[in-house]
Amino acid sequence: MAEFKESDCYKAALLICSSGSAILTEMLRLSNYIPDPFLFICVNNKKGTERYVAANGKVLNAEDVKLRYALQLRYLDILFDMEYCKN
Repeated sequence: MAEFKESDCYKAALLICSSGSAILTEMLRLSNYIPDPFLFICVNNKKGTERYVAANGKVLNAEDVKLRYALQLRYLDILFDMEYCKN
């Protein structure tokens, strides 16, 4: 067992695990800073109508939803999807 802990394979695996752990920790930390306009979801009820609910549980009216979508547009320049990976 002592030979394995001194091998290059063990050191590489340890480096990969610690890097992955650091990335996940940073993502969790950054998740606390998501802007309000992104913190709402669309919920469909049994009648087929949609309603929008904020992260705090408040049901949003149509005007609030439009305002949040408009605020999301401000972030389009700095946010991107994974389309660049295909190129």
